[in-house]
Amino acid sequence: MKPIIYIPCATNPHILYGAIESLDEQVGTFRIINSTGKPLKVPTTKAIIYDSPVPLLYGQALNFAIQEVERRKDPFCLWAHNDIVVKPGAIDALFRKYEEVKDRKWGQILSNYDSLCLFNPRFFVDHNMWEEFMMFPFYFSDNHRTRLMNLIGYEIHNCPEASELVDHKGSNSIRYDPAFRIRNEYMFEQHGAIYRKIWGGGPGQEKNTDATVRGLYKI
Repeated sequence: MKPIIYIPCATNPHILYGAIESLDEQVGTFRIINSTGKPLKVPTTKAIIYDSPVPLLYGQALNFAIQEVERRKDPFCLWAHNDIVVKPGAIDALFRKYEEVKDRKWGQILSNYDSLCLFNPRFFVDHNMWEEFMMFPFYFSDNHRTRLMNLIGYEIHNCPEASELVDHKGSNSIRYDPAFRIRNEYMFEQHGAIYRKIWGGGPGQEKNTDATVRGLYKI
């Protein structure tokens, strides 16, 4: 059975449509988390679209997906950015890696960083490690999640075979939304300062090892 994939969309739906077209033969069902405020006309008959009444931040969308996965008791959440193009074979490669590590304490399996990846819902649900979207609404949430996984013993695996088949355009919101581009520089620096305050250093230079330090710092 082909897997369900979750993809959030907050700005440019045309980029999303390209991602869907490239994945259509590789997945079973799309679950699109639509925060654009407009109806989506996706190029597939296999999509379920969740129209959010208010725009969701990236972390909120991921929390929503993990809760959906947990309700179905699925052992993984297949997640993708909306600005990727995926060549045939990438999903199969990702799941071959999953088969290798599924009996271990794995947290995430990455391809082209986290542009196409698998998350283990047990990390989020069992340890109450939901995405800290109030602390990191735009940046550093991935670093924060990775730090927490490392501290509580969840393995992070890369899948080079899949990475070679995933093209991530990156920074799509900045290019598409002029208002977002203007506030981008401020937000990036502000969120970096919060991360350094929490962990005692930037990504790769953290000193704090207290995994319970969460949600304590204002934006």
